[in-house]
Amino acid sequence: MALTTKNVTAQQPYRVELSFGGIARYSVFEYVPDGTAWKPGKVIQKDGSSADAQADIYDLTPLAVGEKRLVAVGANMASATGDEDVSMTATFTEDGEKVHSDRQTGHDKDNSIVTLWSRTVFVGA
Repeated sequence: MALTTKNVTAQQPYRVELSFGGIARYSVFEYVPDGTAWKPGKVIQKDGSSADAQADIYDLTPLAVGEKRLVAVGANMASATGDEDVSMTATFTEDGEKVHSDRQTGHDKDNSIVTLWSRTVFVGA
């Protein structure tokens, strides 16, 4: 599966806002280029929870012109009652304007845990 690539304004802050349809434990990571692959960069959130009454909004590292980051959001999810659909949406904004939104869905049949991933490459422009 090809990664989505989006431009953000160089040297300007941008952020990700997460929303969940279900109960989620999640992490947010930035990866940096390593030749033709990616290597771990910065851990933005190691152990987030959709149930902690905190806003699920995180600032990401501003990029220089031409600099790239792969932003990955992973969530282990379940529904409140089991055997229901679950979803995660990662919305990326810059100066309050939406740059990109990625919605992932699954179904927690038999009360199983569903793992969802959102992966987007950002380039400073």
